[in-house]
Amino acid sequence: MKQKIEIISGGIYGANGEYPIGTELEVAAVPDGWASKVRIVKAKAAADAKAVTNPAKSNKRIGLEKQAAALSITFGDDTSDEDLLAAIKTAKGKA
Repeated sequence: MKQKIEIISGGIYGANGEYPIGTELEVAAVPDGWASKVRIVKAKAAADAKAVTNPAKSNKRIGLEKQAAALSITFGDDTSDEDLLAAIKTAKGKA
């Protein structure tokens, strides 16, 4: 993924010497040691990239969450369906 960066601090060198602050470059990746000296101006997403914004929960997941909440089981969005189901079974004494 190509990124456009702007130099915000001194110490970035090219073939012809130090780049002036404010110079914008296009790089494939920010080199080690540059992170605190540059800011990303624009990153180009991969051609096959797809944005994911709060995907809808499946009916199965909604049902599992309702059961877990009724049994006072603590869980988060990162808890897998399998782990949630196992916790429900344990709480119901079916494990």
